[in-house]
Amino acid sequence: MDRRERPTSENKIAVSGLPPAARTLLIPLAHRALENDRPDALLKDEEAAALLARFDEDYARLTRGQHMEGVCIVMRARQLDSYARHFAATHPEAEVVDLGCGLDTRPRRLQSVALRWYGLDFPEVIALRESWLPKGPNETLIAGSIMDFSWFEAVGSRDTPKIFLAEGVLPYLEAGEVRRLILALAHRFPGAEMAFDAINRFSLWIHRLTHAAIRRSGAHLGWWLKDSRELEAWSPWIRVLEEWSYFDQAEPRLKQYRWMRHIKAFSRANRLVHLSFASRAKARQ
Repeated sequence: MDRRERPTSENKIAVSGLPPAARTLLIPLAHRALENDRPDALLKDEEAAALLARFDEDYARLTRGQHMEGVCIVMRARQLDSYARHFAATHPEAEVVDLGCGLDTRPRRLQSVALRWYGLDFPEVIALRESWLPKGPNETLIAGSIMDFSWFEAVGSRDTPKIFLAEGVLPYLEAGEVRRLILALAHRFPGAEMAFDAINRFSLWIHRLTHAAIRRSGAHLGWWLKDSRELEAWSPWIRVLEEWSYFDQAEPRLKQYRWMRHIKAFSRANRLVHLSFASRAKARQ
């Protein structure tokens, strides 16, 4: 099918054909499409609506009653972009590795800093990217499972500065898988950084109970994090640089929810964790 062909009911992509965790990529895609149409958009994504229209999924059903989630999703993407830009500013040869890249347009948003970008996702998702998102000269796509560490070989030299981003990915893994992944990255890529979203136990319970789109996808939320400092106990090579909450800044679009910053169960329910992986010489004693 030509990229310019307008999708019809006969040629739309069946969401049921994707792995359960991959089906959740439509949730941030739908919210980015809505956000792009706003005059006060926090993040622009001109391609999101056209991509979403290619799936046999009800656009409105994905976002109905999820205003706060939508704002947080675009804030999350914007903050992860910020981590990548800052890393590039201090590491001129930097590379970005998006774990579970979905149909995100981050490579377009980071064009100004001329980073090399690697996108890892299920083969079915990578096939969609190859069909509908033209690949730039500094982009490499990797088809595979995040837990099959053979992809380490595909992201270039271990000595090239890298920042690993995982957006809406780790909570769908089990606790043991998250630990194994982070420890493997810390060991293989000293000097790298990693940023990802984490949820607490309360948020895990709320999502399982009330999030209809996740339930329909068949995906399972398995990992939650009480305190990011727990990660430093896993290895002397892991250092927490920042734990960022959506309520750490006075975002006008979250105005009616600002009261939540006073209740820890809510304010730390969903946040970003930014790590660095120390070189062996600089590991904490």
